[in-house]
Order: sequence, then structure tokens, then C-alpha cells
Amino acid sequence: MLGASPGAEALAWVRWNMARLKPHGYRQAVELLCGDDLLRLGRPPVPVEVLCGSEDGITPPAACREVAAALAAPFQLVPGAGHASPIECPEALAGHLVRFLDKD
Repeated sequence: MLGASPGAEALAWVRWNMARLKPHGYRQAVELLCGDDLLRLGRPPVPVEVLCGSEDGITPPAACREVAAALAAPFQLVPGAGHASPIECPEALAGHLVRFLDKD
């Protein structure tokens, strides 16, 4: 869930949050995400950018690059982040969202 060198606070948050998962709900989410091809829906009718943690082992950068290419969308790595990049790099992601939302 986290990059190679997570901070203690990020590690504690991910452990706490993962402990709250209910097996039935988690299984449903896995089946949903693994059992469908979201790209079959085509490009969304809104602006899209794809971000990925450079150390994400769940949705690896190569797979995220493929999604971005399929959507003709910009792709950006979040350096040093794993799958839980909003926990590891909240300032970087918040800054990216501000820039993205300020685009005309």
C-alpha cells in the first residue's frame, strides 16, 4: 500500500484503515475492480488525468500509463508514493488537484 520508505504516521494510518475492512465488502470491491474493464466505457465526458505512485504495486505505473494512453490523458508519477499516495503525499496531490481544477 505504501512506498519503500513510509513515514510512521502513514504506516499507522494504513494499518488502522486496513484493519477496519470487512471481508465481505473487500471481496466485493476486488471482484468489481478485477472483473470489469473500465476502459470499455470509453473516455469520460470530463477532463481526465492519471496519477500513480512511482512505487505502487497494486496499480503499477506501467498499467496506469496504459490507461492514460487509452484515454489520451496526461500521466504523472507521484515520486516515492505507493498505492496510498494521498496518505503518503497529501501536499503533492492537493497541489496537483488545485492546478488541475484551475485549468480553463
